[in-house]
Amino acid sequence: MIEYVDEGVSSATIDRPVFQKLIADVKSGKIQKVVTFEMTRMSRDVVDTPVIMRMFKKHNVVVEVPFEGTIPFDTALAQIITAFEGFVGAQEREKPSKAGIERARPEGKPIGAPKGNSNRRGRKKVYDKAFIDRLMRLSEKLTCREVAVEMGISNGTVNRLRRQFEAGRLETIRT
Repeated sequence: MIEYVDEGVSSATIDRPVFQKLIADVKSGKIQKVVTFEMTRMSRDVVDTPVIMRMFKKHNVVVEVPFEGTIPFDTALAQIITAFEGFVGAQEREKPSKAGIERARPEGKPIGAPKGNSNRRGRKKVYDKAFIDRLMRLSEKLTCREVAVEMGISNGTVNRLRRQFEAGRLETIRT
């Protein structure tokens, strides 16, 4: 039995070193069965989860979750359920961690969005100039999804910031 563990790395992306090793081993035929505590441990992305499952199916790899059994992926209903699990994982990923907030408060760390970074009551969001410059440089050579993964933001945020920048409506601050 081989154990693949991405210590301290979020399953928000599949670009994790140990997970990529698992994928390579699946493709090379070394793996016949993957056991995971829950599907969201492999991916918390609504797009990546079904892609991973199709790849596993293509290579005749069975996915098993303790107390749930084998995860089917051979019917349209099973595929929809798997995609929905990816959606739920993505939603969980977006929620602030209650434990993280409880740790941050006594340390005096700020909770929530930085001051002035809210659109409530008509205030404009202000972004770090280096952040926007990097986003625009990456946008010249990468797809929207690749930029989002590289910068750790959503596709929608990449598109919105690019549109605002190109229209001259994006305020930046130099840090």
